[in-house]
Amino acid sequence: MKRRWTRPTIAIPCGLLLSALALYFGWQLPHRELCSGDVCETTLAIDWHRVDWGIPPERYACGVPHPGPGNVLIGPGAICVVADGFGELERNTYEELRTRAAVRRIVTLAVIGLILVVTAATATGRTFRRAPRG
Repeated sequence: MKRRWTRPTIAIPCGLLLSALALYFGWQLPHRELCSGDVCETTLAIDWHRVDWGIPPERYACGVPHPGPGNVLIGPGAICVVADGFGELERNTYEELRTRAAVRRIVTLAVIGLILVVTAATATGRTFRRAPRG
């Protein structure tokens, strides 16, 4: 009787943790910043007020998936240029950035769905096994 609950008690928390990690990395969740004067410090807490849940995102800044108050928003027709001290590294249009963000978010939702389906199948004991030959 004890072994009956072993699989669900392991599978469900692991599945939820993997889903949360997929959401965190796939949605690129922003961290809260604490600013004092000219110095800003990033904390581990998620800034849920800045999260843009749209697919594709409604607001976009060059290189910032969830713009904050200090970021300049870009719009249709804008070009985002990423450069270092030696030259241009990347050049993308606003439309390319939104398309890339939309694909990333759709793939994230698909991965979360797959994780939850596998978790449910594992927790209920309905694993995908081949029928015995005979």
